Amino acid sequence: MSEANVIIYDLMIEQEPSYSGSVTFDAATDGISVAALPEFNVNYQKSGERPAPQGTEGKIKRTAPTGRTIEGIILAEVGGAEATYSISVTPSLHDLIQASGFSGSFEGASWIYKRNSVDEAFSFAAQLYARDTVRTVAGGLADLSYTIEAGDTGRAEFNCVGLVGIPSASTTIPTITHSDQNPPIGTNIQLTVNGYSDFCLRSANFNLQRDVSTARMNANSTNGMCGFAPGRLDPTMTIVVEANPADFDAYALRDAATEFEVSFTVGDVAYNTYSFAFAQCTMLEVNEQDDGPVAMLELIIDIHNSTPALRDDVVWTFA
Repeated sequence: MSEANVIIYDLMIEQEPSYSGSVTFDAATDGISVAALPEFNVNYQKSGERPAPQGTEGKIKRTAPTGRTIEGIILAEVGGAEATYSISVTPSLHDLIQASGFSGSFEGASWIYKRNSVDEAFSFAAQLYARDTVRTVAGGLADLSYTIEAGDTGRAEFNCVGLVGIPSASTTIPTITHSDQNPPIGTNIQLTVNGYSDFCLRSANFNLQRDVSTARMNANSTNGMCGFAPGRLDPTMTIVVEANPADFDAYALRDAATEFEVSFTVGDVAYNTYSFAFAQCTMLEVNEQDDGPVAMLELIIDIHNSTPALRDDVVWTFA
C-alpha cells in the first residue's frame, strides 16, 4: 500500500551517528540544493488487508498498516565547497555520498571518497518539507548515479529509501541555507581510457547500481520495521564518443578482456573540481550509434576490484 507521491519543496540532510540514530538539524549547514523538486512516495510493507471469511461477499475490518517507509530521488548538481576544504568543510553532497556506500577522508587539501564495507555503511536523516507538511526520515540509504553532457553541469542522482514518520503540519518552510557557487560544466573534461585521452566526448555516466531495496521487517517494533539493508553493487561507466577506431580500438579491448584504467576530471578551479578514478576496468559493450552524419560509439565499461577482498574499484575526489 502506498500514498500518492509527495512533492518536496525544500529539505535538509544530516548524517546519522548510527543507523536510525538521533540527529539535530541545522538550517545553516544541512540544506541540499536540488536540480529538480524531489517526489517521494510513502509505502507500507504490510497494508493491513485481511482475508474475507467464509460465507460473505464483502470485506472485514483491516488491521493497522505497518512498515512505513519512504523512497524517492534527489537530483543535485555536483560542485565544490564555497571555502577551502578542511576536516570540517566538506563538499555539499558529503552526507548523501557517504550514505551511498562511501567513506570520505580529508587528505591534504582534498576530500577523497572510497567505498566502505556493507557493515560500515553510513546512513542519513532528513527533514522533507511539502506544501503544508514536514516529514522526518531516519535510516536513509541511497544508490548513486552521475551524468554529465557536453556543456552542461554534472548531476548526481541519489535513489533514496528510509523510515519515515507521520507528517506534521508545517505552514511555513524554514529559511534553509543553500550553496550559490556555480558548479563546473562539461568543458575541458579530462577523460583518459587505457592511456588514450583525445576523445570527442558527448556524455558520460557513472552508475553504482547499489541494492538498497531489502526491507528489514521487525515484529518486535512499533512500526513493524527496522529499516533497510544495503546489498551488492555493480558499478559501470558509459561514455558516448565520436568513433575514432584508428587511434582507439574499443573492439580489441572488449574481445581480449584487457584490463585498463579510467580517469575522469571535471573542472579546473581549486575547491570546485572533482574526479573519478577507476583503477581496474574492462570493456563490457561497444555499441555503434549515429548523430546525423557522425559515427558514434557508446562504450559501456565494467568496473571491478583488484582482488575479491578489496574495495578499490571506485574513488571520487573533490579538490
